[in-house]
Amino acid sequence: MKYSEREAAILRLQSQATSQDEVETESELQRKIVRWAKDHGYPVHEHPRSQHHVKAHGASDWGWADVTVVADGRVLFIELKAKTGATRGAQKDMERRIRFLGGEYYKIKTWKAFMEVVG
Repeated sequence: MKYSEREAAILRLQSQATSQDEVETESELQRKIVRWAKDHGYPVHEHPRSQHHVKAHGASDWGWADVTVVADGRVLFIELKAKTGATRGAQKDMERRIRFLGGEYYKIKTWKAFMEVVG
C-alpha cells in the first residue's frame, strides 16, 4: 500500500516511540483522543465493541476504525494499535475501502503520532 508523505512521517514517528508513549494502552489513547476532540468542539464517534452491540447489530461492521473525528474539514478514521499491534483482515479491508474512496485512515500507536495527524 502506498502512503502519503504525512503518513510515512507518522509511521517513522511511531517506530521511535518514547518510553512515555510505550506505556499507554489503546483504551487510554482512545480516551485522550475523544477528550481532545470534544475539548476542541469536533464531532467524534467511538466505534462500539461490546458483545451486546455485536449480538444486537451483528458483526457486519467489524473492521470499522476505532475512532472517527471530524476536524477542520477533514474526516479522520483512526485505528488504534498497541505498540506491537497489527491490523487484521476486516480492518485491512476497511482501510483499503476508505483510502480508495479518498478518505484519511490512520493506524495510530501514540499520542504524539495522533497530534502529528491533526497538527
